[in-house]
Amino acid sequence: MRSFWFCVALIGCGNTSPPPVPEAAATGASSVETRWLTVTPATDQAILEATAWTVAAPGGVALLTTTVRGRIERVLTRPGDRVREGDALVRLRAPELIAALSARNSAQKRQVAYEAHVKELTALRKDGLLRTADLFEAQAQLADIQGQKAAAEAILRGAGLDDQAANEVQQSGLWTLRAPIAGVVRAVTAELGGLAEPGAPPLVQLVADRAARIEAHLHQALPAGVRVRFEPTVGAAIALQDAVTATAIDPQDGSVVRWFEPAVPMDLPTNLRGRLVVASLPQDAFQVPARALVQRPDGAAVVLKQGDHAVFRHVEVLAVSGTSAIVRGVQKADVIAAQADRSPLARPPEAGQ
Repeated sequence: MRSFWFCVALIGCGNTSPPPVPEAAATGASSVETRWLTVTPATDQAILEATAWTVAAPGGVALLTTTVRGRIERVLTRPGDRVREGDALVRLRAPELIAALSARNSAQKRQVAYEAHVKELTALRKDGLLRTADLFEAQAQLADIQGQKAAAEAILRGAGLDDQAANEVQQSGLWTLRAPIAGVVRAVTAELGGLAEPGAPPLVQLVADRAARIEAHLHQALPAGVRVRFEPTVGAAIALQDAVTATAIDPQDGSVVRWFEPAVPMDLPTNLRGRLVVASLPQDAFQVPARALVQRPDGAAVVLKQGDHAVFRHVEVLAVSGTSAIVRGVQKADVIAAQADRSPLARPPEAGQ
């Protein structure tokens, strides 16, 4: 009985097996047809877009710092204030400056007295009434006093104190930090009762509108004939000069750093962010798909259709970004292969040809 059902199963399996695969289907699909497109003038200006910002001109940024330790007694400004050069911003109580002033004044008085003393000793030495060693000792003491005075003056000069400011410190005991430039207060870290120390973050940061230049980081060269403009995040677009002011390589990412000047000189805030965009492309620049390019031993090329045939046409690649490329070397209404690797020139000849 078991053998009977076993034979029935075999017969059923044989009836449901798939038909054999035809030989033509097993050898592979037919070749893909080439898609052709007509060349058009370049319009995708975003291919050459890059981040950009304004960089400080001399005097465009000022930091209020201290060269001596002091206690903050008054804060006279806050972010957003527009100040003039010389306006008082912060007042400190700085004992080191008081000590330097006292040392300078004392040394100055002693210097006057010792200079007169050395002059008298020099006259006595000429008359033979004084030993040379005594004169040398007095001269050495005078030099020591002069050194003490110079050290005290160095501390005062380092703090930016002129004679008038030094007198104010001596009379009031407070050191007033003033705005070195006219501009806008961007940041204030000074806090009442806090300590200000050399090397600490600036107490006040000032920015001013100056004839700043534009810095942009590009990952490909700007083709000749391309005109660019700066579009800030705030404000109208700014046309830039055709000539690049300077060029350098950023070692961090390998990008090309370029600096531009506005076409019309103008004052701009420092570190104003925006984009460097293409204002106009050369008339002989055309836009093609990136896959339409093929790299040959003698340079880049596209596959150009001429009647029933196709030929390689060498082109100059101006820019490539994503799926698009801008090239020179083709003409309007030329027909090229959309994908060079699927063109007739890229496929091997059929067997037997």
